[in-house]
Amino acid sequence: MSLVIGISFGDKKIGACLLETFFRGWKFLDFRESEIKNAGSAAEITQILKKMFTPEEVSAGNFLCSLPGMDVFYRAMNIQFSDPVKIQQAVEVEMDTLLPVPLEDIVVTWTNIAKRTVQDNVLAYGIKKEKILYFLDILRAAGIEPIILDWDAVSLLNLLSRLPDSPDGGLTGIIHLEDDRTILCFKSASGPAFARTLRQGADLPTELNRTLRSKIDSEKREIRKIFLSGHAERLKVVSRQLEQFFETTIIELMNFSDYIPECSVLRPDIQSKALLPLSIALRRILKKAVGGNFRRGEFAYTASLEEVKTSLAATGIIGCIILALGIGNIIYKYVDRKTVYKKIQSQLSEVCSVSVSGYDPYMDCAKELKKAYMEKLQRRFSRVKAVDILREFSVRVSNAQIIDISEVSMDGEKIKIKGTAPALEIVEKIKNDLSKSELFGLVEIIDSKKSIDGASFGFSLTVTLKPAG
Repeated sequence: MSLVIGISFGDKKIGACLLETFFRGWKFLDFRESEIKNAGSAAEITQILKKMFTPEEVSAGNFLCSLPGMDVFYRAMNIQFSDPVKIQQAVEVEMDTLLPVPLEDIVVTWTNIAKRTVQDNVLAYGIKKEKILYFLDILRAAGIEPIILDWDAVSLLNLLSRLPDSPDGGLTGIIHLEDDRTILCFKSASGPAFARTLRQGADLPTELNRTLRSKIDSEKREIRKIFLSGHAERLKVVSRQLEQFFETTIIELMNFSDYIPECSVLRPDIQSKALLPLSIALRRILKKAVGGNFRRGEFAYTASLEEVKTSLAATGIIGCIILALGIGNIIYKYVDRKTVYKKIQSQLSEVCSVSVSGYDPYMDCAKELKKAYMEKLQRRFSRVKAVDILREFSVRVSNAQIIDISEVSMDGEKIKIKGTAPALEIVEKIKNDLSKSELFGLVEIIDSKKSIDGASFGFSLTVTLKPAG
């Protein structure tokens, strides 16, 4: 299990959602909100964050933060390749021609929107480095090291996956009303379509109408459903105005419990307030989460000293366990082999005691047994010589038996004889005569074949010598 904390920064409020993740899902733990009173100074925001989270949550939590999008530069682009490195390079080149400040002073990132090749498929956006440093300094002063810094409107795109698609492929979206800003994000059946943050102003309905009409023209599809969320006093006014602008569009107040069952523990009056921090927290949980990350290059995530020490300690413990298991395995094999060796030595001693004359418990049994075997083998065949075998063969095979011997070979205690005879009966008689010899034991006819012309038989005999004594 791990703790995921999403923080949404606004000009007037800071909201946070705490989620607990586990193997097959997640659950909502808590929502917290604090107002910014003294013009939003860095010192005040730091103190708010310190009071908002306990030291245990700060040390254990995975923090993801969304920044207010009023100062964000953005542009939808059409890019024909999918390599992230090439996309980043193309985004930087494009943004460099559009931004009013040098690219060196901007942190640029991007996210995929609708998966199309004909229209815009990448949303590129950037923010000044000084703004990133401002928030990073505040977070670090509170002991927080975020793994993701993103734009609030893009973070809100992660809730779109929970909303139903329009049956006819039209646009479905969320309009979230805050005290200081209005956030729009819309999707089609092919994925997220666009996102934008509007600064709070006197003519919000007109700005909303102009923005949405522009997107309808570029997307070439109608808006079929809008979910409204956020500031309760403004919801009814904006809802009536949107109904006048878009007659075929269904305007509905968003109820979290209908689409995010994990958030049913929240009271209805709290649900809309938790919308932004929840959406950034879901970046860590959803398999198909969308968004970029302003934390790249010199702003890349770096682990704190405590995290490094913890990681080293965990690695050391795992290494010690592996080393101990390896040593234990070696010792086990050594002891096991030693036991087997002792057992073999015991068995050799038993055989040696009955096989070797003058047995001594301290003698090398394997060596003595080998020596005794070789002596016995030598005695067994020492009296038989090749001359004796040939003489015996000549005596046993009479002259009347006209045979032609082509090969006589001896291998240890076996003699192999090959030849031809006029008839098969003669081969059988030779076998019987050789069997009567005191030197020969078993005599076998291995093979006998009649020649092609039928005048003779080829045969093959094996003769086994009798042991000595």
